Amino acid sequence: MTSTGEFNKDQSQIIWTVAGDDSRNKRTGSESISTSETSISISGSAYVRDNSDAGKALLDGFKTKCGK
Repeated sequence: MTSTGEFNKDQSQIIWTVAGDDSRNKRTGSESISTSETSISISGSAYVRDNSDAGKALLDGFKTKCGK
């Protein structure tokens, strides 16, 4: 199970409602966020959609680097 949360009214924070099972995804409480057209930043860590151009570029780079 992954962590699940909701944005506050002005979308400046995410309030985590379900903590994920995987320690890499386990989040609790609330964290500050900022968004752009291509990414979301949660407490300073940037994330992109894996099906976006930026996400595909990151995944392709990772596959190339790790595939060697």
